[in-house]
Amino acid sequence: FRSALSRMDGSFLLFGAAIADTPENEARGKKDANDLVRAMSPWSTGRQYLNFAEEPVDVGDNYGDREWLTLTRVKSAYDPENVFAANHPVPPA
Repeated sequence: FRSALSRMDGSFLLFGAAIADTPENEARGKKDANDLVRAMSPWSTGRQYLNFAEEPVDVGDNYGDREWLTLTRVKSAYDPENVFAANHPVPPA
C-alpha cells in the first residue's frame, strides 16, 4: 500500500460515534465528541486522521512538509484544472 501519509505518529487513534436519530441526539453527540476530544487533547499530536473528519479542516496541518510537497506536486501534475473532487482538497503547488 502506498500513500502520501504512510503512518501517523502517536500511541493511539481516537474515534467516537453517536446515534443521531433526532436533532437533539445529534447535538448531544457533537457536544460529547467535542468534550471527548478536548479531554484527550493533552495526548494529541495535533493531527487528524482525515477519514474521520466530518467538518472542514486545514489539510496541510495533517501532513509533514515532505508529504505535503509530494501531494501538491502530484495535484499540479495530474489535476491542474482541479477536476477531482475531494472531501479534503489539496491545492496545486
